[in-house]
Amino acid sequence: MAETHTGLACPFCIKDGKGEQPLFHAPGVYGAYCKTGGHLFRDTEDLMAMNPPKIKIPQAPKGPNPGEVPVTFQMSSKLRDALILRFGERLGPTANFILSELLNYGSFVVSEADAGRLKEHIGEIRNSNELVGAVYEIRQKNIKLSADLETAQSTKGGGKGLNVELDINTLMQVAEKAKFNNVTIDQMAANIIETGVKNQWV
Repeated sequence: MAETHTGLACPFCIKDGKGEQPLFHAPGVYGAYCKTGGHLFRDTEDLMAMNPPKIKIPQAPKGPNPGEVPVTFQMSSKLRDALILRFGERLGPTANFILSELLNYGSFVVSEADAGRLKEHIGEIRNSNELVGAVYEIRQKNIKLSADLETAQSTKGGGKGLNVELDINTLMQVAEKAKFNNVTIDQMAANIIETGVKNQWV
């Protein structure tokens, strides 16, 4: 008889002190039943009104996928226990994924110490996609800064700078004109000097 687990425990068995005994369904049996106490619940509404606790449905052992073979190697018992505690049933697939990635050219592991240093500089990184995104953002900022620097240098005459000292009143006037023209103070000062020289004002 092909019975199926309901995912519920028998409320009568719990009341009798027998623990959480699973309830089952089966072809030809009307209702849910438990095999431990022989209890039968024909009315689903009456059963649910008794608030039966939900229990985990046991999963059948999963066989290996086609092409998979067992591998045996040595590791410390502490490492084994820590891996099982961390990954549980996902340990096998996780190890398979990590080892497969390490075979790819250019793949590498980021240690906990390096992850901490990355967090200090660019924020918390939880996976490789976030690391790529953070590096891309930094790269774009550097490209923009380089472009802004080239623009500023070309305004000053092909990258050759000139340091001048102005009194506070003159500097304020240059700053106001720069704000009005939506340029930097350095750019405004360079424009004024260049215009003055071209028009032979000096």
